[in-house]
Amino acid sequence: MMYPFMTLNDDTEITHSEMKIDGTVKVYIETPNDTGRFHHATCWLPEYKWQDIKGYSNLEIAYFKNYIASVSHIIMELSRTGGFNALYEKASPDLESLKNYQIDNPKYPTRIAQTELSKEHSYTTQDIDALPEGKRAELINGQIYNMVSPNYIHQHLVMELSGTIHEYIRNNHNDSQVLPAPLAVRLNADDKTYVEPDISVLCDSKKISERGIEGAPDFIIEIVSPATQKRDYGIKLFKYRNAGVREYWIVNPSKEIVNVFCFENEEENNNLYSFEEDIPVGIYPDFSINIHELLK
Repeated sequence: MMYPFMTLNDDTEITHSEMKIDGTVKVYIETPNDTGRFHHATCWLPEYKWQDIKGYSNLEIAYFKNYIASVSHIIMELSRTGGFNALYEKASPDLESLKNYQIDNPKYPTRIAQTELSKEHSYTTQDIDALPEGKRAELINGQIYNMVSPNYIHQHLVMELSGTIHEYIRNNHNDSQVLPAPLAVRLNADDKTYVEPDISVLCDSKKISERGIEGAPDFIIEIVSPATQKRDYGIKLFKYRNAGVREYWIVNPSKEIVNVFCFENEEENNNLYSFEEDIPVGIYPDFSINIHELLK
C-alpha cells in the first residue's frame, strides 16, 4: 500500500510496506547504488511467539508489537546500520537491545516497550470525578494522564471525520451514533479505566448512560499529537482491543497517515494508509473516507 515516503536519511526512502499486528513486517525501500540510480530492497521482520518472551509484562509486549507494526523506519534504520541481524537473528527479539537503541537515538525520541504506569499510586474514576471544573484527564489501569488542549488541525479533523460518519449513518438509516470528545467512555466494569476518545461510534444505544458510554464503542478514532502518540499507539491499542472495540483508527496529521486496526476476526488486521487514499470503514459496507478530500 503506497503512502507518503518516510525518509530514513538523505538518500533512502520507504516506498511500500505490508504489516500485521502480530509483528510480521515486510518493508520495501529505495536506496541509490553506485551509479546513483535507485534500486529496491526488501526486509522481513519474522513472526515470533510473543508469549514465549520472558521478563516483560503483557503490556510491554503489546507496546513493542504495535510499535514494530507502526514505525517500520526504525527497522530499516537498524538494517541499514548493520544492527538488524544482531537484534533479530535470535529465536525471539532482543527487546532490551531495541529498547536501549530507541532511547539512546535522538532521531527517534519515542520510547518503545516502556510502560507509563506508575506503581506508586493507583487512582480510580472517583479521582477523575473530583478534578476541578475544566480539567480533563484520562485514567488507564489506575494511572491518570492529563489531557492538553487540542490544536486547530486536531479539531478540524475531529469535526470533518465526525460529520462524514454522521452523514453516512443518516443516509443509510443506521441506528449508530457518532460521538466526539469530550465524552466519558468506561471500557471496563471496574473503576480503573476512563478514556475520552476523539471520536466514538456506537452501534448499541443500550451502552449510553448519563455518565457517557458504558462499555466498548464499536469504532474509535484517535488523532495523534506529540503528547498522546505513546498512548494512542501503545496502551490504548491494548485496552481497546481487549475491551471489544471492533475497529480502531490512529490518525497522524504530521505524517498524513492512518493506522487502521480491525479486531473482529481471529487474524487481526493492521493496514497503513495515506490521507490521499480511500480508507475503508470496516464496520460499515461500501463506506470509505478520503481525509485529503475532507481537508480541502
